[in-house]
Amino acid sequence: LAHATREGDNVNDYQLPGFTKWNALAAYTWHAWGTQWSEQVNVDNAFNSHYFESISGTRTVMPGAPRHWLGTLKADLY
Repeated sequence: LAHATREGDNVNDYQLPGFTKWNALAAYTWHAWGTQWSEQVNVDNAFNSHYFESISGTRTVMPGAPRHWLGTLKADLY
């Protein structure tokens, strides 16, 4: 994918590359032993894109986080 550039600071001194970041989740719920169970997996930056998240000041550019996974398991008694 070709991405447009974006300005790096408020006075337009320099440009940063544009980016696309994909997030995803998958979840499943089931009942067993008098409990409702739920599991979920989230992935942030699924394709591990290299990008610049934000700027701080005039010349400090903060890189975006790499791919990150988070899994949860939840039990609800009913």
